[in-house]
Amino acid sequence: MSCKLQAEKSMVFKTILNIGVSLEQVLDIYIKLVSVNERVWLGCGDESHVCAAATMLLDAARAELSPLPPTPRRRALTRCKDLHEATLSALQSRPNTQQLIDKLTVAQAHLDRLD
Repeated sequence: MSCKLQAEKSMVFKTILNIGVSLEQVLDIYIKLVSVNERVWLGCGDESHVCAAATMLLDAARAELSPLPPTPRRRALTRCKDLHEATLSALQSRPNTQQLIDKLTVAQAHLDRLD
């Protein structure tokens, strides 16, 4: 949706979180979106759109994870790592994605400190 509207890449996941969907569920959605590797994003003009949104989600997850009790936090951190791996895998198969890979690595490094 944000790709078609040329809107901020974080718009969709922020809206989903704001209506009360858990971070774990949002992470699962994005893992599936990244893993499917649909070419629909190319039709919107940005083949790496969902990967960029996933990177922003991982960066925003820090604030969502901090107030969680230890057990749910560990579960969500595990899903963050899964999203990181799926996104990294998708990006490594595409040209000209090093900047996004670097941002993804930084976001995951911040999350690793919460573990």
